[in-house]
Amino acid sequence: EACRLEELAIVIDTSGSCVRDLTVRFLEETRAILAEERLFFPHFNLHILQCDAKVQRDDKITSLRDFERYIDTLEIAGGGGTDFCPAFEHIDQLIDRGEFRALKGVLFFSDGRGIFPTSRPPYETVFIFFRHRYDAIDVPEWVQMRVLDVPAPAMLSKDGGNEF
Repeated sequence: EACRLEELAIVIDTSGSCVRDLTVRFLEETRAILAEERLFFPHFNLHILQCDAKVQRDDKITSLRDFERYIDTLEIAGGGGTDFCPAFEHIDQLIDRGEFRALKGVLFFSDGRGIFPTSRPPYETVFIFFRHRYDAIDVPEWVQMRVLDVPAPAMLSKDGGNEF
């Protein structure tokens, strides 16, 4: 019980380098881990933000079934540049409005190229990057990250695009 999550935020970088297939794959893996490990309570407060240079969408999910539906019907909103700051500002506003009472953390799915806040947020934040796109030069010291080895998109998508 002590390790179970009641609240979580997931931020998806929907900049021009985003590709739906990898985003769906990330969300499916995240959902599977949360379900398999029974990390969520039966009803929970999950906000999935889509953000490029601004927050494009904020979808609230309250059950694993809703999470499955979200993944099945995912439409990517955005396509501009990448600024991570608006997502953090939006999460801070959700906290201020009481929509998050005990936020345990934020998962940020991105290629890692963008504008980071200058200081660490007051909640745990982990950035998930892909090795074939990851660039440590612009990543501040406070960033906790996981770098995943996945095939380059040309191997994943039929169009051979250069998206992450």
